Amino acid sequence: MQMELDASETLAGAELDPGDELIVRLAGGRVHRIVLKSAWAGVRKRGPLPYADLEGVISYCISCMLDVDGQHLHLSRVIPSQNNFRRPSAAFGMHIWLDAVDDIFTFLNEEHGTCRPHRKCRLAVWDARGRICPMLLHPWCPLPSGKLRLEKCYRGEDTWLGPYSGAECHGGW
Repeated sequence: MQMELDASETLAGAELDPGDELIVRLAGGRVHRIVLKSAWAGVRKRGPLPYADLEGVISYCISCMLDVDGQHLHLSRVIPSQNNFRRPSAAFGMHIWLDAVDDIFTFLNEEHGTCRPHRKCRLAVWDARGRICPMLLHPWCPLPSGKLRLEKCYRGEDTWLGPYSGAECHGGW
């Protein structure tokens, strides 16, 4: 299947199955072709959960292999990880964020809202020359000096799509 995406003022999402082609038009007119080659997920660590008497998924990894304009690009994320709070690297004039792969539902449940991709892999893409959000954002509450730390968020286990209570994706709410 072939899909088209025009880069807008903020990020745009696309869901792909292996072999699908995403044509991305950047703000300056450049066109890139992204083909999903494969996507997968796996448990990195199971064990007792922090703050609970439960065994569960403590961390997992999602990955995908892309072909971008004929060049291979491997994206991978560990969840939860402090790295999930940083902007992804730029490649080919774009930021490409690996959001989710449907394989996580072989070891996690979906009981806190809908978050499962309709296809094998969900990506977010935006022009590297722009911001993820067109307006300047600022903290709405007092934050400790330095960085926001993962271990201070939802018991340290539940960043976006993290294993809530070791068994569930939270679906954004």
